[in-house]
Amino acid sequence: MGKKPWTSKAWQLDIKGEFEPEAPDPDKPTARVPYWIPLVISRAEVAQLLAAPDLTEVERLFLRTLYGSGIRPKELALLEPQNIDTALGALRFGERVALLDRETIQALSELDWDRWNWPMSRMKDVLRRAARSCAVAKRYTAMGRKLLPQALRIAFATHSLENGSGLFALHNMLGYPYLSDTQMVIEIAVGLWRGVYDQTHPLATNRLIRGGSKQAELTYEDVLAMMEAAGDGPNHTHDNLILRTIYAAGLRVNELTQLLVADVELDERRLFIRQAKGAKDRYTLIDKGTAELLRPIVAGQPQDTVVFPVLDSRIRQFIDRAAKKTGLKEKFDNLGETLSPHTFRHAHATHLYAAGMDPVIIKKLLGHASVEETMGYVACGPVQWREAYDRCHLLG
Repeated sequence: MGKKPWTSKAWQLDIKGEFEPEAPDPDKPTARVPYWIPLVISRAEVAQLLAAPDLTEVERLFLRTLYGSGIRPKELALLEPQNIDTALGALRFGERVALLDRETIQALSELDWDRWNWPMSRMKDVLRRAARSCAVAKRYTAMGRKLLPQALRIAFATHSLENGSGLFALHNMLGYPYLSDTQMVIEIAVGLWRGVYDQTHPLATNRLIRGGSKQAELTYEDVLAMMEAAGDGPNHTHDNLILRTIYAAGLRVNELTQLLVADVELDERRLFIRQAKGAKDRYTLIDKGTAELLRPIVAGQPQDTVVFPVLDSRIRQFIDRAAKKTGLKEKFDNLGETLSPHTFRHAHATHLYAAGMDPVIIKKLLGHASVEETMGYVACGPVQWREAYDRCHLLG
């Protein structure tokens, strides 16, 4: 049987209803089940939701409480004055403590509780009205997802972890039965990896990275030369950015050609890759330069617009043309190898690893099933081991 979408019942409850998985095909009992991950509302989008016009103060307090504490919508609906600990600045549910900012706690303590009536239908209505004032609703619709109150709980968990919250403390606040449930947040908390990405990816550091141990591997200088050569063609800006995006994000070519405007989150510098190889969702990162080059392309476009409306075959054609111009085609041909879009994905992995990124993070960015698969991408030999030893060992 294929892998279930989120192995944890607790996680499935938190994202239940955001998407409608297709019913299993009885004629294909071994078909892989899609591995969905929830969309994450960005910090900027949360700020827009909280500042949405035409909300009453109680409705705004509802949004602040959900996002500020990370409690479940059902828990918020059943919230009573005795759950509020004003001294600690928290909501208490038995032994569980959900911390909250002082302003929201104070507002809850002064609330007329006769007005605190929150059936799920009202929660959804308030969130929809708030989302209409920004691009959040359009992004969810373009990606075939539903914006539900649980999204604010997911945002709380993700943003807390990215801002330095300990996993165990977050686990206690969320109230999951097992620590493994909370660890699922790491799958979507790409901000945890951004600092490492910014310190390791050559496009972010502008540092020359020694190539791998394989001869049929692109060095960073080769990548720059290929991008420059692609930029001399008839669609120079477009072709250059295609190569840059593949290399910056480590994309498969079909992931690039299926990328929608809704998938590009420029302020967070991340891309949402939907139903890629193995029917898996994932997030990956891009550098500031790539984000700024993408900005005018996606600005003002409908959320369901394809960012790069180009055939795989045309990408291969201009890569081949650039390879001839740089002399890399002859090098690869002599080695019996082909320089393709996937070569840039391999270079992405190799250069991140050579610069010191943990292979577990590289695995998540690439969307691999195992670290072993990732290490098969990485061209690493004794020279790289020597550099890693000198960089990390106390006696090095």
